Amino acid sequence: MVRKVKKSNIKIKEKREKRIIKLNLEKREKEILEKDIFIKIYENLNDFISKSSIKTFKKYLVRFSKEKNWTLISDYSFYNKKDKNNTKKSNVYSYVLIPYFIDENFVEKNSKDIKKDIKKVKKIPIETINALKNNSFFIFNFITERNYLDDFFKKNKFDSVTQKKDLKILIDAIGKLYKNNSLKQVVDEVYKNLNSKLEEKSFNSSLYQKIFLNSFFAAFISIILEVEIEIENFSWISDRDPMFSFIDKLPQIMYYFRRKQIKEIESINHREINHFFYSIPEAEKAFYDPLISYPDYFAGTLAEYEIDNLKSFNENNKEKYKQMIEDVLKNNENCINIVLKNKHLEIYRLMISENKNILSNSANKKIE
Repeated sequence: MVRKVKKSNIKIKEKREKRIIKLNLEKREKEILEKDIFIKIYENLNDFISKSSIKTFKKYLVRFSKEKNWTLISDYSFYNKKDKNNTKKSNVYSYVLIPYFIDENFVEKNSKDIKKDIKKVKKIPIETINALKNNSFFIFNFITERNYLDDFFKKNKFDSVTQKKDLKILIDAIGKLYKNNSLKQVVDEVYKNLNSKLEEKSFNSSLYQKIFLNSFFAAFISIILEVEIEIENFSWISDRDPMFSFIDKLPQIMYYFRRKQIKEIESINHREINHFFYSIPEAEKAFYDPLISYPDYFAGTLAEYEIDNLKSFNENNKEKYKQMIEDVLKNNENCINIVLKNKHLEIYRLMISENKNILSNSANKKIE
């Protein structure tokens, strides 16, 4: 006689199995998030900034303590081994912080003195030099080794089943943060597109890493600004770069995630500020294009710097880079240049020497 299994018992078993699967996923999710390299980078960078640079930033903010609307403009310069004409020795992420909420009038007023990007000039006009030294702006430059984080991303190998599963778990963990707000639809679309990308044999993991870094740096800047003064609106404007066309709105979503992550680490309970992003297709002309020239000059110059060779700028005989070093970067109180290295995730600040045209390091900090 065959004993019939009650439907209720089957449902109980199914629920139990689902619960076990959920617990296993949550355990794996916790493991992945705890190993998230960006938490280590944040803790190290925050500690470093608090000891080496926060006084510089606070001094700048005193003049704009009542300004509640801010804009961050970013540009990048990367080494490209496929480009034989590429002379870059490092990767650079440059961010210019402006204490205003910009519009077309602001762009027109502030773009007359910078008519060309640094790669299009042989000698920098004096009006451009003066514009780049605008003491109403504050500049953050992050300089990394060309292969920064490759080891932590398992040397760019995203094709294994396990790695894809782990990345999917991380994606889902991020998605949980946005279930009940206006970003949910955007997040769902981003994750759908990212999952499709992960299935491609030629998945561009190098670009993927750059997106993560870019969003992390932008989030970090917005947080340290928010901690120091009360702000209401923050806009992030980026150059029309492959990072922003790889998957539409992925950098913005990662930016939100990193902000939430940092706030949880530091137990920051400030009211969430309004965020605005400008992302224009590369084929179209954006109203803010002229302003991208500001970070372009910093990124283009510092990418010529070879990490571990403090005299590398001296060996470069291009007049425009010497101009940037002597006339803009040297003794610039509104500019922080930070180098991030692979080994032990070392971080140090580059300071332009008073007497010599070289870069020196200070306040070294390592993660052991």
